[in-house]
Amino acid sequence: MSELFATPVRWFQSVVWRVRRFWAHRRVQQIRSGGSVVIAAAVCALVLVSLGAIPVRNYVTQRDALDEANAELSRIQAEVDSTRLELDRLQTDAEIERQARANYDLVYPGEESFRILPAAPGE
Repeated sequence: MSELFATPVRWFQSVVWRVRRFWAHRRVQQIRSGGSVVIAAAVCALVLVSLGAIPVRNYVTQRDALDEANAELSRIQAEVDSTRLELDRLQTDAEIERQARANYDLVYPGEESFRILPAAPGE
């Protein structure tokens, strides 16, 4: 028996012979010729489809989440860009002077600041 498996070729030939003998057996031929093969094939197809449905669903869900994340990233980058532009604008001398005069009533030495109040509601 050990000399039968001495080479890989002989081992492969013995496996092929045993498989052929198994498929040639009368009971195996009865099973193969009946409707059970169709049922087994349908069950296998159903199992393969159900196993493939979960990864496909996960892929679609992840792709949608990635699209939403990319849209959010684009929105945030646009907001950062506009904030940087506003920051650059606010750091100019002219804008600092405008903000100081408008919001804090600051004036240069020698200038006077006046505030005009609206008329009273009864007048």
